[in-house]
Amino acid sequence: MKATETRIAVLADIHFDPHPTVEGRHGDMGDQLLATAVEQLNSAVRPDVTVLLGDLLDAGRSPGGADRLTVLHQVLQALDSPTIIIPGNHDTDVDTFYTVFERPEPMTDLCGVRFMPFVDPPAPDFNARRAPADIALVRQARSDGFSGPIISLQHVPLFPEGACDSPYLYENAAETIDAMRDAGISLSISAHYHKGVELVCREDMYFAVAPALCEKPFSYIDLLITEDTVLQTLHLVPAST
Repeated sequence: MKATETRIAVLADIHFDPHPTVEGRHGDMGDQLLATAVEQLNSAVRPDVTVLLGDLLDAGRSPGGADRLTVLHQVLQALDSPTIIIPGNHDTDVDTFYTVFERPEPMTDLCGVRFMPFVDPPAPDFNARRAPADIALVRQARSDGFSGPIISLQHVPLFPEGACDSPYLYENAAETIDAMRDAGISLSISAHYHKGVELVCREDMYFAVAPALCEKPFSYIDLLITEDTVLQTLHLVPAST
């Protein structure tokens, strides 16, 4: 890999739970699927950074939720790359979540890339909304002179209106994306919409949604960031059901 390239693996929507309640959602295999993905990442994909974008659990506020998070945390200890992990709407509350996982800084710089992980307030119908304080933070993304790529991370899909078929969205997507564009943030990575969305480019900004690891074909993506483009690759995780 050239020095100017950064590879980011994106996993999401594991929905780990010993008793899945949604047809087609194999949360009971969540720890196994994640362990197999970790092996594949270490041996073949070799990402510079791995991000997990929420819904690690299916019922995070139920009894045993913190214990299930601990199981996934232990699986991730075998991963060679650094990680950034955020909760989704199915996970436990944010403070409990970050007693198990390391809470990322609002701006986390790894491998020449600045990551901005957001845990946004929920909105009706499983949507989200970016808070004014976080939009202000977006506008300050380069206030310290950082000149490399900046990536926005969130659970709910963040896209320009009409850019994809996701039924989930940000109520203030236009305002949020305008702030990103003003700050030179070139890539948004999301989850939550289980089928995922192929990489979309609009006005030199890229938008991606990772598929759910817990649903067939049991997959995740990696994104190769270069000086002038972003490339997406889909990886299948071998599993027997």
